[in-house]
Amino acid sequence: MRFKSSTGIAACGLLFGLTAISFAQTGPPNRIVREIDASRATIKGNLSPLARAKYDQGEVQSSLQLSHITMMFSMTKGQQAELDALLKQQQDRNSPNYHHWLTSEEYGKRFGLSSSDLNKIVAWLEDQGFTVDQLARSRTWVAFSGTAAQAEAAFQTAIHRYAASGATHYANVTEPTVPAAFANVILGFRGLNDFRPKPLDLQVGKPRSIAKPDYSDGTGDHALVPADLATIYNVHGLYNSGITGSGVTVAVVGQTDMDMSDIQQFRQIFGLPVNEPTVVLVPGSADPGTNSDDAVEADLDLEWSGAIAPDAGIVYVNSTNAGDSLAFAIDQGLAPVVSISYGGCEADAGPAAADAWAEVGQQANAQGITILAASGDSGAAGCDSSGATNATQGLSVNLPASLPYVTAVGGAEFNEGSGNYWASANSGSYGSALSYIPETAWNDSADGLGLSSGGGGESIYFPKPTWQAGSGVPSGNTRYVPDVALTASPDHDPYLICAQGSCAAGNAMEAGGTSAAAPTFAGIVALIDQLTGSPQGNINPILYPLAQNSPAAFHDVTAGSNSVPCQAGTPDCNGNTMGYNAGPGYDAVTGLGSVDAYNLATSWPSASKSPADFQFSMSPSSLTVYSGGSGKVALSVTGTSNFSGTVQFTCSVASSLAGTNCSVSPQYVAAGGTATLTVTAPATGSGLVFPAAPRGRWWIVTALIVACGILLLLSIQRTRQSRFASPFAKRARWSPALCLILFAVLACVPSCGGGGSPPSGPTGQHASQPSVQTGMVTVQAISGSLSHSAQVAVTVN
Repeated sequence: MRFKSSTGIAACGLLFGLTAISFAQTGPPNRIVREIDASRATIKGNLSPLARAKYDQGEVQSSLQLSHITMMFSMTKGQQAELDALLKQQQDRNSPNYHHWLTSEEYGKRFGLSSSDLNKIVAWLEDQGFTVDQLARSRTWVAFSGTAAQAEAAFQTAIHRYAASGATHYANVTEPTVPAAFANVILGFRGLNDFRPKPLDLQVGKPRSIAKPDYSDGTGDHALVPADLATIYNVHGLYNSGITGSGVTVAVVGQTDMDMSDIQQFRQIFGLPVNEPTVVLVPGSADPGTNSDDAVEADLDLEWSGAIAPDAGIVYVNSTNAGDSLAFAIDQGLAPVVSISYGGCEADAGPAAADAWAEVGQQANAQGITILAASGDSGAAGCDSSGATNATQGLSVNLPASLPYVTAVGGAEFNEGSGNYWASANSGSYGSALSYIPETAWNDSADGLGLSSGGGGESIYFPKPTWQAGSGVPSGNTRYVPDVALTASPDHDPYLICAQGSCAAGNAMEAGGTSAAAPTFAGIVALIDQLTGSPQGNINPILYPLAQNSPAAFHDVTAGSNSVPCQAGTPDCNGNTMGYNAGPGYDAVTGLGSVDAYNLATSWPSASKSPADFQFSMSPSSLTVYSGGSGKVALSVTGTSNFSGTVQFTCSVASSLAGTNCSVSPQYVAAGGTATLTVTAPATGSGLVFPAAPRGRWWIVTALIVACGILLLLSIQRTRQSRFASPFAKRARWSPALCLILFAVLACVPSCGGGGSPPSGPTGQHASQPSVQTGMVTVQAISGSLSHSAQVAVTVN
């Protein structure tokens, strides 16, 4: 879905938030059963680890405006169990819920709060003086704004200023409290502090002249343009099939205003069609203004997701907090593919924040939305900044990349060696790559760039999902990241971007990090969505089996590591380094490896793209077979969706057709072939009859009848003791016996050589007429796991 007006989106969201309060009770049971009174309960896990006492600058002004505070709601154990089951079923091709995605409203009716509970909480917030900005369509959160004084009174915690990370922030000093009557439905808060997620250590290098041939700086390094990655990762194979992202939308999560001219110039310079992003400001959020680091991140994400899927719609979701932007994009269903290059280490976030991120990820998957997240740029030391010389905080991974509901994208680096992988001149769109280039794990930490490597390792919060299995996956019971990797080095073959007006001045900027890999992979997922005609939801349950069954879809990166230098004596530091090594199969450095986009997409299972199958038809659909005879039915096999197998036919006869048999010839038929079903009825009847003779043998019957008649006439002429009787006439006295023998021969004809349909006209009657039999003959067609059956109605006379 694409929106042309961000104002319209905001208005719709706000309108829903204000009207949904009066909706009738549906879905979940009421959980707020006590009267809301003065008794209080603490909601733990809502203190920022960055708001430390040593940074405290005292209380803020009471009039300070706190915008878009978000109160997030928890699920009951029963709801969580039901959701867990649904998420598995939506990725199980044998389930009726396979790819049956929910809308936000459907999600809310099953996994959100009841309307009654929402009404009570909203009424309480308004009583505290807050303005309700938005009520989630999914009934999983409510956003509101107010002053610091109102927040302090409502949640019984002081709001102080803190000087940290080179800037001034505000944050709550103690854990917030709420009325005890509804504390059981509160998961946590976002927005009681303004410590925002950060770009995951985006790596930005020197500028390069746009006019410089092959983008070589003389040292053998090449800078990457869209045409290069389309060649290296075989995206051109999809373009040649008309797969360019048309009809699919990618949402990019941000927290800064962006300069549209950067995007326009990037697309113009590198030969991409005109396709400007739609900008959406989250309702109730203050305009974040322009932050230089965030603005470069926004340019990178918007440019490269659109570079890989050039005809996809791009929506930039903006607010003062990337977490708010993500939650809004999911709740509004703005796009089936979402790219986020923000986050932070798990330990700093805390379990409450991890649960809040997880709830957003679960909702996204249930609605068919795929989230791609950068795994981080400080190697295995996710809690240390990439600018640090040595890691000091131990092994760690980043949120939201560590969520099982997110595909974490790590970093690889091209390793040309002595191979010839670059042309001596650029193409018209500045591309110069000739083919796939072998890769190693991205790790520039030894090049004087500080901690500079792809994030990876094991989560401290999330257990191993059932789908994370295969060669190389560690045997422990924890979620490992990343899941896949793409080139990420800002030093060796960096990405080129237009940022902060650089291209207007004639220079593109070098960039790298997993912040570049994530939006690039988001573009590939958009192409998969177009090819399959369906959103994919959580793609991890698909990626891991594909790595085993379709290895040509991946480039297994087996060399290198994400080990970084560490300070001796700090957690996990072993010999002054810590981290993981790449190896065959999965590893906690590059995941399953990088991808061949064409092979990945064309081997992808799809709900909307019918699997290879076959059909067979029968003609006629009913059949009459006479006693002792047989009938035939033509069978035709037709393949669908490139079916290339062989079909085996078998048949069976209903018990009501006693003595009737069936057969199919030939028994094995390929698509487009035919076979014949033959149904044979048993011979029935008693006494002497004038039976139905086979076609083509009526002259035999006629001759026998004439002979019998002559013998009878001769018998009449015979005179007793006549000496003038001819010898033949004398023998005629045995004619009655001969006639009996002839009648026996006639009766034997059907059983001794018979069957088939009777001739036209009457052929005689049985001495005792048998009863008519009716029933079904079933034909079953099998090819591997595929099986179809059909029936023909048979009447035996």
